[in-house]
Amino acid sequence: MPNVLDVAPVRKFAARAAALIPDAAISARYEKLAFGRMLLDDRNFRAATFGEVMRALPWAQDAHARGELLSVFRLHPSAASGVRTAARRLARTCALAALDPAMFVTHSVGIGEAGAFLDKFSRVDFDTAARKALAFSRFYAAIEDELACETPAAEISATSGRVWRRVRTVSELRLVGREFHNCLAHTARHASYGAMIARGGQFWVLRDALGVGLIVALAQLRTPMRFTEVRGPRNAQVPHDQEDLALLAGALGIAPPAALLPLRHPEIITFIERLQIAAELDAPLRRFVRAH
Repeated sequence: MPNVLDVAPVRKFAARAAALIPDAAISARYEKLAFGRMLLDDRNFRAATFGEVMRALPWAQDAHARGELLSVFRLHPSAASGVRTAARRLARTCALAALDPAMFVTHSVGIGEAGAFLDKFSRVDFDTAARKALAFSRFYAAIEDELACETPAAEISATSGRVWRRVRTVSELRLVGREFHNCLAHTARHASYGAMIARGGQFWVLRDALGVGLIVALAQLRTPMRFTEVRGPRNAQVPHDQEDLALLAGALGIAPPAALLPLRHPEIITFIERLQIAAELDAPLRRFVRAH
């Protein structure tokens, strides 16, 4: 461990990282682990200048007189990222251990193992904590995909024996994307369409009597609520006056829109719009240059 002129910034960073963990006991232990890890990483330090040594406490000046190397803390981005990432994974490990095994029978073993790991957390080192937290956070992520929104499962009858079924989990949404061959197959939990489920957006799938998907519709929670995207398999166009869509709109208390966008990531749509605007603005300039 280097001779550091002032370890207060190291402790401050470790405390901020540990604050990401909601469990007080786990957070306190992790703060100590993070502090030790940062001190052991040479990337976080540089040699102290003569002026810094002269402004330091007497012990530092004495050490300098003896020829000892003195260092100043300089937070390295990669080292900081590793400590924060481990803290976030430990937070998800705590969330996993807090789940009721009776409510998640198929995952009860993993939930129990997470709890046992946290019970012994006072005896683990940083590397063990980071490795275990990675495994448990991945396990929890799989459960998160299966966590349904608060609204109970719902079905709305349509024509000819068809039925609208609401998509309630991210894992279901991905399956719908694979079935319809669109970008829903790659949705993330906390971004894009996956995040819309948590914010109250409603995904509905129209299925025939055999369960084959015919239409997927997204109604975003706005004022007023409206359909923003309605597509068939492979993003096929759906007529705005389609009878089953009208029945769903009536049941939800909304009206079909005059125009609908294909199922694409909102970020991509925004980027394309920006390119179009840039091209429109650039056209007069190009004409001016050619004229002169």
